[in-house]
Amino acid sequence: MKSLWLWIALFLWFAIAFFRGYLRSRRRTAAAQGKVLRVRFGRLHLGTNVPRPEIEFVDSRGQRIEFHSQQGASWNPWPAGSTVQVYYDPEDPTNAEIKTTLGVILFSVGVGSVVILGLLYALLKEFWN
Repeated sequence: MKSLWLWIALFLWFAIAFFRGYLRSRRRTAAAQGKVLRVRFGRLHLGTNVPRPEIEFVDSRGQRIEFHSQQGASWNPWPAGSTVQVYYDPEDPTNAEIKTTLGVILFSVGVGSVVILGLLYALLKEFWN
């Protein structure tokens, strides 16, 4: 029974984090070209230290904006000086993020699949016995 509650809690945590990110991303309707200033190591959701880029771009009002991307990967697909696509909220340009790479999408799908399969396994195990 303990493992079932653990899997349910993990599933809910991922679902809430995904939903919050989704709501913020819906407001990012403007696009700009950004430049990777530097890459620093930062923690992702599960506490893993991975390279995450710091980006600068110019918004539609001509303001220079810098932000630390929430995306990270075990490899570094964003070398310093490279150009990236940035999506941002025109009303709040600090709500910005770089275009997601295929590797990051595949990793997220993999982690989500493991959580869902673990939840299903725990449910089946609990109700099968």
